[in-house]
Amino acid sequence: MNTADFGEDRWKIIYGNYTGVQKKAIELVSATVSKYVPYCVVTEKSMLSLDDNLIFVGTRDDNKYIHNLVSCHDIKNNSFYFKVIDSPFAKNKQIIIITGSDDISVFYCSTFFADDYIAYAKPREDHQPYFRKLFKDKMPLYEVTSSPSVKTRGLWTWGHTIYDYRKYIDNMAKLRLNQIIIWNDYAPINASEIVEYAHEYNISVIWGYSWGWGKKFDVSDPDSLLKWSEYALKEFEDNYSSLNADGIYIQSFTETKDEFRDGLLIGQAVTKWINTISGCMLDKHPDLHIYFGLHATSVRNQLEFIRMIDKRVTIIWEDCGSFPYQYLPNKTDDFVSTLEFTRSIINLRENSPLGVVLKGHICLDWSNFEHQQGPYILGKTLQSKTNDLINNRKEIWHYIQSYWLKNGHLCQQIIGELADKTKGYANISALVEDGLFEENIWLPVALYSQMLWDCKQPFYEMLCLVVQRENVVLA
Repeated sequence: MNTADFGEDRWKIIYGNYTGVQKKAIELVSATVSKYVPYCVVTEKSMLSLDDNLIFVGTRDDNKYIHNLVSCHDIKNNSFYFKVIDSPFAKNKQIIIITGSDDISVFYCSTFFADDYIAYAKPREDHQPYFRKLFKDKMPLYEVTSSPSVKTRGLWTWGHTIYDYRKYIDNMAKLRLNQIIIWNDYAPINASEIVEYAHEYNISVIWGYSWGWGKKFDVSDPDSLLKWSEYALKEFEDNYSSLNADGIYIQSFTETKDEFRDGLLIGQAVTKWINTISGCMLDKHPDLHIYFGLHATSVRNQLEFIRMIDKRVTIIWEDCGSFPYQYLPNKTDDFVSTLEFTRSIINLRENSPLGVVLKGHICLDWSNFEHQQGPYILGKTLQSKTNDLINNRKEIWHYIQSYWLKNGHLCQQIIGELADKTKGYANISALVEDGLFEENIWLPVALYSQMLWDCKQPFYEMLCLVVQRENVVLA
């Protein structure tokens, strides 16, 4: 270990609380510094001396040093605060402050430090050489307070296309995402493990199953509605109610371009369907959060019925027009009407929860698909299998990525509209399935996630920021 060049000019970490998600923040900070220095980074709860370069991690409540250095007015609710200053305690030393309004905000601040500040700090003012010696040369002074534009920021996926659920969730957390919707034909037998792990990052888990999606039956038959009501309730109580999850996501029979089914307008039929089944479930489980995945293709001209869906149910709109609702990000011809339709659904149900599933990333290969045949183990696949798949997925991401570079600003415009008109309360997810997201943080997903965090940042500044992150992969 060659530490001679550093002498006594070293960095140490002082933390406030080494538990929960703050523990993950401290570990990320330690790993980040350790990447650039040859010595073991001292990490302690308190220091006898402050005569070093110091990184303070924690909240004002649990780290006394942060409490003394940072005013409560600097840290807004639901935000993180990052600062690099010259040390007030020792000459020619520096201090880095990583803090936030709560534990998860501290973690988000640690991701900013590891991914964005490091990328900002690395380049020198000229090219002789290009990069400074991080944590040896003086670190650039910096200060930022940051909070998300959208409060619920998620991904949507079929469960069996997650090959390593821990790595998938880890990558979500690095992008400051906080909700995952997982669709299955059958509940995974390790579902409780997945919920527990996601909750360590304050990521909510919504389990998806069918309330008629993909099944043949007569929607005009009262017996069908009765049977599906009984099934939906039994499925929840038998397989999901004990998991400590955060809600259920359901789809019915709207994924079609037809406006009628079994002689009924789909908008009228599905409103009765959802209100009846959700009413039965909420009578028994009043605290249950129900998210209804509604495809606009069959009901966009029947919004007078959709307006009457139970306000306790969050409508999650899909297929609302061109990109970013389309599977392919080059499908942008109808963007003006897509934006107008987005505005119409925002205003459709006043004071009611609203969400969307955006697409244009990567999805299942439906030409080579089989429904799950029974319960299964989610996200514990051998690395050798994902190694075999990576080249195929990289080829797809390469194609997808090219159009995100061209059209990503349109996705940002839709997200901005949703964030602005709902004051940040839109529930926004992106469909990212079978794309080996657990193996790589692909550029389109990183761009989408940054849009959710700061939708007002100019697109090309955002692109430059995200591309410079070392953990972001360009296919």
